[in-house]
Amino acid sequence: MSTSMLSYNQIRRFPPILDLSNNFLIRSIWPEFGNLNKLHYLDLKCNNLSRNILEDLFSMTSIEILDLSHNDLSGAIPLLLVNLIFLSKFNIAYNQLYETIPTGRQFETFPNSSFEGNLGLCSGELLFPFLINN
Repeated sequence: MSTSMLSYNQIRRFPPILDLSNNFLIRSIWPEFGNLNKLHYLDLKCNNLSRNILEDLFSMTSIEILDLSHNDLSGAIPLLLVNLIFLSKFNIAYNQLYETIPTGRQFETFPNSSFEGNLGLCSGELLFPFLINN
């Protein structure tokens, strides 16, 4: 077996993970992350990221774990994230997010701890009785 073939096989065994947690990253989440469609794990927790969660992340079709917790992200959770069918762990706790938490698919399985610390977030269940009574 040639050395180049052995090296290639070893490289393929590295898990597709990108951990940039605790790196003092600032401003918004880079739109280029959406181009990482083979990535399975993206960890951006404990940075100083602000602004909105970009819909560009919807292009990360293989993502299984996405941790954006402990930042200063604001705005709504993009509804398109519900279409990330492999997403099994999603954490956006302790940001400045608001509006309704998306429902459907895997979003029904995420624990409340994934969303805590965002005083402006509410679940769809809390809104429906309000809408019906008015």
